[in-house]
Amino acid sequence: MGAIERSGYRFEPEFSVISQNGAIHVYHNGDFIEEITFEFTANFRKTTK
Repeated sequence: MGAIERSGYRFEPEFSVISQNGAIHVYHNGDFIEEITFEFTANFRKTTK
């Protein structure tokens, strides 16, 4: 997943499906500003062929 850049801000997402959490790192003109953390839940089905 790639970063999003807008008006001098850069948003870099990272997440773990196994841990079901993640963060968005926010930079402004190359300087780190903030880390926004989040959790999510999802059900993953095992598929067979």
